[in-house]
Amino acid sequence: MGNVLWKSVATVVGAAAVALVMLWVVLRGRAWAWIPFIIAFGIFVRELRYLQRRRRPPDARFDEPRRERGPDRRA
Repeated sequence: MGNVLWKSVATVVGAAAVALVMLWVVLRGRAWAWIPFIIAFGIFVRELRYLQRRRRPPDARFDEPRRERGPDRRA
């Protein structure tokens, strides 16, 4: 539990709260609330994906370059 990035967790929770409030405001008919909703939702998704990537083991091999396709392989 010592490796938890509490700042990122707080950012995820805060951005989710702002996004939900702005979504409520949008549903009540305020068109201007789309802009803060989109920004807050984008921050929420970015931080959530960052936290998910940090949980992967370093040998997960997601960052290896793609293999070249030979002449006998289809695209």
